[in-house]
Amino acid sequence: MPEKKRDTTRVKFHTRAELHAEGKVVVGSVENLSLKGMFLTSETSTFSFQAGQEVEITLRLSGASSKLSIDLQGKVIRWEEGGLGIEFTEMEFDTFVYLRNIVAYNTGDEDQIMEEFSDAFKDL
Repeated sequence: MPEKKRDTTRVKFHTRAELHAEGKVVVGSVENLSLKGMFLTSETSTFSFQAGQEVEITLRLSGASSKLSIDLQGKVIRWEEGGLGIEFTEMEFDTFVYLRNIVAYNTGDEDQIMEEFSDAFKDL
């Protein structure tokens, strides 16, 4: 079941991800995903990232016959026990379309996600 938070729909979506910043790396699992951000959990007991810190993100996606990784830029917006909230700040257009497809597929409401997708480009 999708969660409605702020102005974008979040879906439960589990995949591996890496955050990189200032020589630090955290490997974890994406717990939920939207067109604008994600929540990452990790077995690492202490996160070395602070709220507001810019990070490079690599999402590791695997299919039945291929492995895919996508790269994004983001910012830590919150830290809590065992997890980080990340806001996406920069990505390639193809990556954005891929995220739209993931969220649309997992919500079952492609019209709503297309509206969010369109809204994201109104101010550009």
